[in-house]
Amino acid sequence: MRHFPDPQSCLREGSDATERQDLLQMDWDRIDTIGDAKVCIFRLLHVWGGADAAALRLEAQGFRVGTGAGVYQPHRTHDGKLRVGGGWSIRRNGPRFPTTGVIRRSLRATPCGMRVSATFSGDGAELLYVSINFSTL
Repeated sequence: MRHFPDPQSCLREGSDATERQDLLQMDWDRIDTIGDAKVCIFRLLHVWGGADAAALRLEAQGFRVGTGAGVYQPHRTHDGKLRVGGGWSIRRNGPRFPTTGVIRRSLRATPCGMRVSATFSGDGAELLYVSINFSTL
């Protein structure tokens, strides 16, 4: 949280966190760890809006959301919260982060996919937390 104290710190240079469209300009080159990614995704989803808008934001970052049928409904968990998730194929696209360096090359060989999930309150208005999971073969 120290490296990314606010939404502006997560954006590419020249982007403005007060402009809604600029919130899509997450600077993945600055993301080195899962913690960095969670903090920035949380900060940007939080100011972007509720669960309904989260799918659009994840898609804009290159994540595959839903089945591609054009309409996405958040998943309701057993405790009534809403979850929005998106997948990233590491096998096809390479790691989403880090974008450079030795760690990137080593990560390319291990996990085959990454999933980002954002959990919202039951009404979809309040973002509660973000999780990131990796899948391997």
